[in-house]
Formats: sequence, C-alpha cells, structure tokens
Amino acid sequence: MAENLSISLHRHLCLLQLDTKEKKRKKKSQAGRRQAPQAFSTLFSKELSLGTVAGWRHVESPHNAPSFLTSLVHPSRSKLRHINIDVFITCSSLASCCKEGESVQLAAFQRGPEPTMNNKLKWTALHEAAANGVDEKTRRLLENGARIEAKDKSGRTALHWAAKNGQKKVVQLLLEYEANIRSKDTIFEKTALHWAAKNGKEEVINELLKKETGIISTEDKYQATALHDAAENGHKTSTELLLNQGADIDAKDKEGRTALHWAARNGHEDVARLLLDREADTTVTDRNEDTVLQQAARSWKDIFWEMDIGNQAVAEFLLKKDIDITVGDKDGQTPLSRAAENGHEVVVKLLLDTGKVEADSMDQRDRTPLSYAAQNGHKEVVKLLLDTGKVEADSRDGEGRTPLSYAAQSRDKEVVKLLQSWNVPP
Repeated sequence: MAENLSISLHRHLCLLQLDTKEKKRKKKSQAGRRQAPQAFSTLFSKELSLGTVAGWRHVESPHNAPSFLTSLVHPSRSKLRHINIDVFITCSSLASCCKEGESVQLAAFQRGPEPTMNNKLKWTALHEAAANGVDEKTRRLLENGARIEAKDKSGRTALHWAAKNGQKKVVQLLLEYEANIRSKDTIFEKTALHWAAKNGKEEVINELLKKETGIISTEDKYQATALHDAAENGHKTSTELLLNQGADIDAKDKEGRTALHWAARNGHEDVARLLLDREADTTVTDRNEDTVLQQAARSWKDIFWEMDIGNQAVAEFLLKKDIDITVGDKDGQTPLSRAAENGHEVVVKLLLDTGKVEADSMDQRDRTPLSYAAQNGHKEVVKLLLDTGKVEADSRDGEGRTPLSYAAQSRDKEVVKLLQSWNVPP
C-alpha cells in the first residue's frame, strides 16, 4: 500500500511540474494541481512510519519535488494558494517531528539536493537543526552532505546560530565537521564567538576558544571584539572568561570605546567592577573624547536611564577610583553637564556632593548644566543646581540665551515658574 501511495505521490508531483506555457499541456497541468493535494491528503491522513517516508527517496530533483515537499513539511504562507489547506492540517505532526529531530525531511531528500527552508530567513534544514540544538538531526544532515557553510539571508551559518543560542553539543559537532570558526555574517560581520559573547553563552565561548584561541581578537564591522559584546550586554561571566583567555581589556572599537566604556554606559556595575579590578585603563577617551565616567553620565537608550540606580552604582564605583570628574569632552561638556542634560537627578546629586565639580561650568558654547536641564524640562535637576547657590541663574550662552529663555521655548511651565521664583530675568 505504501508503495502504491509513493507511486501516486510521484506521479502527481510530476504533473505539477508540467510546462504550463505549452497549450497542449495546460489542461493536464491544471488537473495535476487539482489532484496533487488530494494525493498528499491521502498520504498524510494515514499514520506513516519513518520507514514508509524513507520510501519517498525516488522523488527527486528532476521534478523539483524536494522544494515542494519541503514547503509541506515546513509550510509557508506564500505556498497556501497552491496547496489545499487540509494538507497543512494533516502535516502538522510531521512538522513537529522535524523540529524534534526526527528524520522525516532528511529521509525524503537523501538522494536529492539539500533542502532549503521556505522562510524569510532563508534557512536550510541544517540552520534549523543547529539553531534548535537538535544534535542528532544535525549529525545526520552533515553525514548526508549538507553544506556546513550555507548562509542564510543575514549571512549566518549554522555555527553562528548554534553559538548564538548556546547549543554546545551542536557547536562541538559542527567544529568536528570543520565548520569555519572565522566565518562572519554579512550584516554585522560578527563571528560565532561574537554572537556567543553577546548572548552570554559561556559554554559555547569555551568550546570555540578551545578550537582556536586566536579568534578572541577578531573584530566585527564596528571593530568590536567579543569582549566588547560581552561587556556591553552585561555578561560578567562571559567577560571574565574572555579576559582569562587573553582578551585585550583596553581594545578600542570604531568609536574608540573600550569594554569599560560600554559597561559604564549601559549601567552594568558588576562588569565595570570586574574590568576595573583587572586594571582597565580609566583615562582612555573615545572618539568624542568621552571618559568612562562621561559614558556613565550620558544616555545610550532611554530604557537604561529610566533605571537611575544602575547608573548611580557605576558612577559611585568610578568615583572611588579617583577618576577626574572635571574633564570635558571635545565640546567641553563635563559629566555633570551630561547628567543634567539627560535629567539624571541621582547622578547630578552624586557629582555635586563630591564637592569637586564646578556647578556652573561652561562648555565651548558657553552653556551651563543649568541651561541644558532647563531646556529639557528637568525640573528636579534645575532645583538641585539652583540650591547649590553656585550657579548664575541668568547666565547667557554664546547665542545670548538664558536658561529661562530655553525653558520658555520648550513651553515647560513648571521650569519657567521655578526659574522666575529665583528672580531670573527673561
């Protein structure tokens, strides 16, 4: 019975591939399109063993059957208009089998071309198996000639995805089959090590470095190393592992930032503490001449700065290291000015309480911390600065504008009222 079904399946697949441009074959081709779904429905409505599925091996590339079968096992919306919906319903169990590592798809294509998943990522079956950590399916695909260096839409290989998702066993298997450990994706130009570090996958990091320690200094599109990625995303254990393996603690990315810059900027106190304990250079400046403390006093994304406590902890720790907190960047803005501009009340208070900062410092445009705070409507910061008694509330910048004029332009009534209560002239 299974053999008859296979023959029926093969025959209808052949009908599907008839040349529709030839008028003589047009009607027959349309008949094939109508009959094929019925044949598939008949097949999939029965409980087929993997042995039966293996009998489909004769359905090969001459009729482009593999791509058609793949679209059934891994249905995509683009194929819905061609295939009866009943087929997809009866296919659901087969799709589940593939994701769990069963060899349904593999058996169907053992003698045909390598199956390509019909999805937006342009994954191959190997990509899916590797990304999901299905090591047995990965092995069987590799044994049957799957292209280990096949790249998806983003230029990522199976090794990239396995590393990114922390699939240690699959990574070991891919390395055993000589996957290119230095392969980079086409968007960010990151290696598997970059992706493992970015996502804090310590076991994978260890496996990759056991294979080749030299990749630890490989740079991505932005000249960032794996250490940058680990520190930027707050993965302390990964950061420590990379340092123990010889990562350059003061390596700079394209913006001139070190791992410590990124840890401070994103409020990762534990990572910053680790880097400082390992004697990371605190005096190094980035392309904007920002120090580590200035990175801790400015925002990267609002979500980080809505959590002031994280940045307060980093700033407190950095201040204990006797970092010069009066140094300005290339525009002359100090950490206090940056914190005031971004409305970080806790950091502003922390800096003022040191007694080492100039509350009314001017940058190259003669703008003060009060000027920036007023412009951006940071009422509590404005009050903190005024309460010091050390600021000129009516100071004018290089354009002749006062803090009050900035507040008025921003239509912030509360800040305007606060400044006026200090008898500040317009």
